[in-house]
Amino acid sequence: NRGIIFYQLEKFSESLESYNIAISLSPNNLNYIYHRGIVYLQTKDFRKASNDFEYCYKKDPTFQQPVILQMMAEAKKGLEKK
Repeated sequence: NRGIIFYQLEKFSESLESYNIAISLSPNNLNYIYHRGIVYLQTKDFRKASNDFEYCYKKDPTFQQPVILQMMAEAKKGLEKK
């Protein structure tokens, strides 16, 4: 997946663009939404990260457990700091 490759290269805007395209083509793919949330977290866009993680959790509470709960908490901490 191009999003992961760009993320590993720390090309976050390209990674987001790749995930946005993937999500537009496959809007129910929680993996794409979850990984986009990780990119948002890395770029300190805590609101968008939180939205992506919460969306995934609401769609499937067993998805990426327990990691998604940790990511949601991290995004919430970032929001509280602002």
